[in-house]
Amino acid sequence: MLPPQTDNGTPTQPDEPHADNPPSGAVIDYYLKSAATGPVTLEIFDPGSQTVRRYSSDDPRQPVNVNTLAVLAAWQRPPEPLSAAAGAHRFVWDLRPQPAPGGRGGRGGGGGGGRGGAPMVAPGNYSVRLTVNGKSYTQPLPVQADPRSR
Repeated sequence: MLPPQTDNGTPTQPDEPHADNPPSGAVIDYYLKSAATGPVTLEIFDPGSQTVRRYSSDDPRQPVNVNTLAVLAAWQRPPEPLSAAAGAHRFVWDLRPQPAPGGRGGRGGGGGGGRGGAPMVAPGNYSVRLTVNGKSYTQPLPVQADPRSR
């Protein structure tokens, strides 16, 4: 029997880092003084003001299918829903556009590595709009090319 969370039964070597990787994508922090009375929505717009991605606290949770991953399940961050609770929250957009209906695609909350789906968006000056209790708040969201990809 193979131990879980290992690479085909081979344990991680002692000289390998064991800390979690930072989130892969655009980190969006927001604070709610009190719990929202309705759904909280987060929309990302491209430089031409077209909707690229939309999330809602009412979105159903979709578990990661470990059979479709190209990496170890232990390396995959589970998708985290947008929160409508009071307090400080962190949401990570995986830099991918809205998946096609019925298609494969990542769901925020961590890196898109190994989940398939559309390629990441092109660099540019995007914006993010948070809507809570009928009020909207918009902030710029610059997306830059990864300097390692040149």
